[in-house]
Amino acid sequence: MIIRILTFYALVVASGVSHSVAYNLPGDSLSAGQQYVASSFSVKDWYSSGSFVGNAQREAIDDTARGFSRAHHKGYAFSSDLTYLLGVTDTLTLGMRFGYEFDKDSTKIDATIGDQVESELVSEGGTDLTVLAKLKRHAHSTWDLAVTLPICSAESVQDVCTSRPAIPKTVDQSGEAGGQGKGYYGIKLGMSSNWIGLNDQHWVAGASIAGALADEVYGNKVSAPVTFAAQFGLYNTLMARHHWSLMVDVRKMLEYTAYSEALQTEVDFGEQSHLGLTAQYHWQPFNGVQIKPFAELATRELASEKFVSNDLERHIEYTTGTLFVLGAQLSASF
Repeated sequence: MIIRILTFYALVVASGVSHSVAYNLPGDSLSAGQQYVASSFSVKDWYSSGSFVGNAQREAIDDTARGFSRAHHKGYAFSSDLTYLLGVTDTLTLGMRFGYEFDKDSTKIDATIGDQVESELVSEGGTDLTVLAKLKRHAHSTWDLAVTLPICSAESVQDVCTSRPAIPKTVDQSGEAGGQGKGYYGIKLGMSSNWIGLNDQHWVAGASIAGALADEVYGNKVSAPVTFAAQFGLYNTLMARHHWSLMVDVRKMLEYTAYSEALQTEVDFGEQSHLGLTAQYHWQPFNGVQIKPFAELATRELASEKFVSNDLERHIEYTTGTLFVLGAQLSASF
């Protein structure tokens, strides 16, 4: 992290800290020749509970035979990413993002019948590369495009960036960490804006749709749900060079089918939802540089999971859970 800070400082000083167009909020874009570099780090923690149905083939009235028991899903993650953007023209901005993530995820069932699906999963490594594009619609409003490229190797778990699936730790096996590469092409298209409203209030908003092209990694189907998202928030000034923002984030993910590393089988995932509130502090220590600590608290309804184990159809159905994110971003434009 110290190396990144020194790198940003050197870039800004070398560039003479030009007074270029500000790049602070959704809807902002770069002017021709302007560059933007940002690095962020965050810590996440999540928990959800629900019900495990040991035999979903029986009639719903026969609850005892169906084997209902409590299910718990929890985990934590550390993530870091580096983003670079270049103003190609006054209306077109191009760039890329690459990250490194570690996450540990576990599922626990409060019954002996659940031993076969209980697991602890660890994934670590570089992420796939995301290519970014922003097309300026008018002042402080842009069309946004993000295309994820599956560049991570599927050959060796020793590579920095790998899509090799993790092997979960269960009662029958010790487990092995996997990579963070997803193995499929992803695309996200959206629009974002910020504007001054009544009483000189500064508002921000955005909407997007994302999806993926299903593929195979190690003979298993990998994919991601179609996701609809919308954000709306407020940006305010505390004093010179000090600002804050508050953003509401709503997401809806549709049903899809893919291989589950935790369950080691193909799973029919149900719909998911996310409602989050993010508070961010914007500090500009000098022209062209911003430090943005942030915190997010969200409620999530995880997807139900329908799968077959030991020739029995089984379900895990989650109730609303929580997600907490704490992090910071350091950025420089020059």
